[in-house]
Amino acid sequence: HLEKKLCEMSVQLNKACTTVDELKGEIFELKQDNSVLRTELDKYKQKLQKAEETVAEAKTQALIAKRRANDLGQYGRRNNIRVIGIPETERETTADCEKKVLSVLRVKLGLKDLMDSDIEACHRAGQQGQPGAQTEDPPRPRPMVVRFVNRKAAEAILYHRRKLKNTSYLITEDLTPANFSLLSYSWDHPEVEDAWSKRGNIIVKMKDSKIRRIVKTSDLPGLPLGTSTPVYPSRRGRRDRRGGPSRRSDNNLDKDMSDVEETLAKHV
Repeated sequence: HLEKKLCEMSVQLNKACTTVDELKGEIFELKQDNSVLRTELDKYKQKLQKAEETVAEAKTQALIAKRRANDLGQYGRRNNIRVIGIPETERETTADCEKKVLSVLRVKLGLKDLMDSDIEACHRAGQQGQPGAQTEDPPRPRPMVVRFVNRKAAEAILYHRRKLKNTSYLITEDLTPANFSLLSYSWDHPEVEDAWSKRGNIIVKMKDSKIRRIVKTSDLPGLPLGTSTPVYPSRRGRRDRRGGPSRRSDNNLDKDMSDVEETLAKHV
């Protein structure tokens, strides 16, 4: 009877050993499969990382290209100025514009040597406004964009534009839409005391009196969380309550520039 029991236990032990061996084999196969999956996962992670790096590089290059295009655009405007405040007449011709501009520059700035031949092109910027429906006020004259044959003439005018203080005229640089947008953003930033442009560069004076050049909005401190507008009324905001538009229209930059460029008067 004892021998029979031992025989049965031996058979069961052999079965158990066989089962253990089978389990070991399955575990080994699972480990191999897991190793293969890990290898594949690592490959996908590497591919994802490369893709993310490629996207980041593409974004960087796109941003660089955009800034270069803006710099080239501003460089192409180095011979330009904008003159605000010159009365506008019906059926005004290019010759009329040149005559009016030269009169202001010669009389108000004292640049008597300035000739017709110094001006390459001259025209009004933006669409002509319409009289107010309720006030019957005449439309505000559009700013004039004047392009000179050489940069020295434009720089001389910008140098002497301070003489226009306390007059109805204003002369500014001809900024690209991107630079003008950055300047407008700087005006409205709560940490900026003042902002202006110089040779197409945007310069800001911070609340701590530090003055520096900026090339993008992120060069300024971040606004408080959830803030999309100035946390206190800006110079533009105060002017808006006097009847100007409350927001800049990207679809009509020239019209907006005629609305807010007078803010630059304190810098000229």
